[in-house]
Amino acid sequence: MQIGDLIKVKDGCFMGGKMGLIVKLGQDAKGSPRYWVNLIGSVPKAIEGKSIMYRAERFTVLSKSTNNPNK
Repeated sequence: MQIGDLIKVKDGCFMGGKMGLIVKLGQDAKGSPRYWVNLIGSVPKAIEGKSIMYRAERFTVLSKSTNNPNK
C-alpha cells in the first residue's frame, strides 16, 4: 500500500463503510504499519479535512495509485 491508494473502511470500525485516500504512512513503536486516511463523502464536521489513523486490517484497498509516470 502506498500514498494515494483508494480504500474502503470495513464495517464495525470507526466510520465503517466510508471510502478514503491514504495520505501518510508510518509505523508504531513495534514496527507495525499505520496509515493515515482522509475520508471522502459526508463526514462529521469535527473530522472533515483531518486524517484518521487506521491499521491495515481495518480497511481494504479498492484501487492502487500509479505514481510512476513511465508506466
